Amino acid sequence: MKLKWLVAFTVAAILDIIDWLIAGMVPVAGDVVDVIGVVVLMLLTGSLWPVVGLVELVPVVGDVLPTFLAVTYFAYKAEEGKAKGAGE
Repeated sequence: MKLKWLVAFTVAAILDIIDWLIAGMVPVAGDVVDVIGVVVLMLLTGSLWPVVGLVELVPVVGDVLPTFLAVTYFAYKAEEGKAKGAGE
């Protein structure tokens, strides 16, 4: 696994932990962190999958699920599939 993916998964885990522990107490701050997280993950992964992470803005639904970890995983698998398809 490339370093960029290790960093992306670490950032995603931190964002989900922030959502579980902190964002519920300060909703607006949580939304700001979520939007910044989507942008950071898009830059790290070079994928549009993190945009799905905006589901975090939906009250309750986005705060319960590990959304950022899931979208990072999907972005990783999509890139891995492209690499296998290209014969790398």
